[in-house]
Amino acid sequence: ISAEAFEEQSKAVAVLERVNKVKSEFVAIVSHEFRTPLTGIQGFSEMMRDEDLTVPELKEYATDINKDARRLNRLVNVMLDLSRMESGRIALSLEPIDLNAIVRDIAATMQPTASKHTFTLRLDDTLSLLQADRDKLTQVVTNLAGNAVKYSPDGGEIVLMTRAEGNHAHLMVIDNGLGMPKDMLEYVFEPYSRAENGKARFVNGTGLGLPIARQIVKLHGGRVWADSVEGKGSTFHCLIPVGASSRAA
Repeated sequence: ISAEAFEEQSKAVAVLERVNKVKSEFVAIVSHEFRTPLTGIQGFSEMMRDEDLTVPELKEYATDINKDARRLNRLVNVMLDLSRMESGRIALSLEPIDLNAIVRDIAATMQPTASKHTFTLRLDDTLSLLQADRDKLTQVVTNLAGNAVKYSPDGGEIVLMTRAEGNHAHLMVIDNGLGMPKDMLEYVFEPYSRAENGKARFVNGTGLGLPIARQIVKLHGGRVWADSVEGKGSTFHCLIPVGASSRAA
């Protein structure tokens, strides 16, 4: 076997080992994410079965069970969405979309639950309407903004910026949080992967938000990438064509 062939084989083995490692980590993370609501559902349902409860108490426990069941449903849907997008089984429903309006709505929705953070909007009023899937694009902005909140646990400013660049809309989500080293900038967009440097390893979540955001933007014919300085924050970029994607239904 030649030296070049041996090197290629070694690289392939390294890639497979890494895939196995991240999938094992993903299974552990998802098991934890599922176990928490399942424990709640089991505990509250057993109390409803075994204890003599008042009607208000029954309603309170039923509300908690419903909340945990919805959380489980969201987790399942997130994993199914990624699987369908990776296999090309999701079609886009295109319509004229105002990206700035979506950004404003998401910032307003997230601000009350992110009290330690301040959302700053820097939106380009010259931005053209996009031919895009409203729900999917909303999911992209939500995932990126949610990621910025999650990975800046001490709070601070989160900037949501749009800019017209030729025939593309450029969305940037900027935080001053934990950041990550250069060798993780591409890794965090891989399915089943998540930032595990320093304090980031203690952040909850499945790590599917960024891969899903990238898949959606790719379906629109665009691309997603990140810049970051460890300990100083990250900037996530989306470049989306103004015109319709050829992959849309």
